[in-house]
Amino acid sequence: MGRSAKGVRGMRVTIGAAQSEDVEDADVDSDDEDATDSALISRIVSLVVVPETGEVLCASENGYGKRTPVDDFPTKKRGGKGVIAIKTSERNGQLVGAVAIDSTKELMLISDGGTLVRTRASEVAQTGRNAQGVRLIRLGNEELLVGVVSIEAVEEDETFEEVDAIETEQLVDDSTIMDQTENESDLNEPEED
Repeated sequence: MGRSAKGVRGMRVTIGAAQSEDVEDADVDSDDEDATDSALISRIVSLVVVPETGEVLCASENGYGKRTPVDDFPTKKRGGKGVIAIKTSERNGQLVGAVAIDSTKELMLISDGGTLVRTRASEVAQTGRNAQGVRLIRLGNEELLVGVVSIEAVEEDETFEEVDAIETEQLVDDSTIMDQTENESDLNEPEED
């Protein structure tokens, strides 16, 4: 394939009920066993590369999400419609993102109002592929989740040691500054005879 090639279809998305399909696409059967309504509008939100024993965490815009073992997702051919990863409902809202996780990872969730939450991935309930999930982040009125990312877990002991070291250095620096300021003020005062 050359530089000017358009590539190949990875996944078939539904644009609307009145979507016109090419003649060559008309003979392709739907491989989404869970699709009950062909008028649903779909879009690609994430591309996730997951190890064979890993899990996928899906998060929706109203702050709900779930983690699902990768084994629950059947392998499909290129150009298929895919399968449902999380139910989108009025409660959940639209899907915001999906990330690969394991028990050692942590999640960072951010809302459009600036709320940021960091939590361990192992604390999120593991459910089946076609479920609504649990609350990941509590959002205010008119606030929506806009991003989710998986990060390496930070050891709590290391963090406290670093903070203690910084505070100790700052105390030494502050006391040194105070001593220097007192010495300078002594030099600036006129001598009384």
